[in-house]
Amino acid sequence: MAHKQISDAMTPEERERRRESCRKWYAKNGKEYARKWRAEHPESVARQNENRKAASRRYYERNKELVNARVRERRAADPERTYAYNRVATCRKYGLTPEDYARMYDIQDGRCAACGDPQDVLCIDHNHTTNVVRELLCARCNKAIGYIEHPLRPRWEAYLGRHADA
Repeated sequence: MAHKQISDAMTPEERERRRESCRKWYAKNGKEYARKWRAEHPESVARQNENRKAASRRYYERNKELVNARVRERRAADPERTYAYNRVATCRKYGLTPEDYARMYDIQDGRCAACGDPQDVLCIDHNHTTNVVRELLCARCNKAIGYIEHPLRPRWEAYLGRHADA
């Protein structure tokens, strides 16, 4: 014989009262309960995260063109949101908050730390080996310093040395 759910034996009014009671309990205790459960069950959380990522990857592979079209539409419709999101993501990549970036920008008075040109947007210069943030640079100086630190620099210097009088 199949096991009957408690809710199967309830009237619709009793079922609705129970649902409402559960909603109230979850609204009051749900976040704390969920946080505690995640802390006590890290393996389950990791498995759920992996399953969610795998499902997202499968969906993207099946609907790549649709997903990309939606992203292009959203970016075109709200470029300011896209810029803000990218700025936050870039800051996070280097261990900064947007407030840290704004503070650095204000300290430098909106000017590139290398050439001193005023810019609306400055790049976050960092050491590529240690990932330590140095200062904010304009795109031109940031690229130039990237090339200066490039492993081929000695070859470039030798090349320029051979053609110093040209």
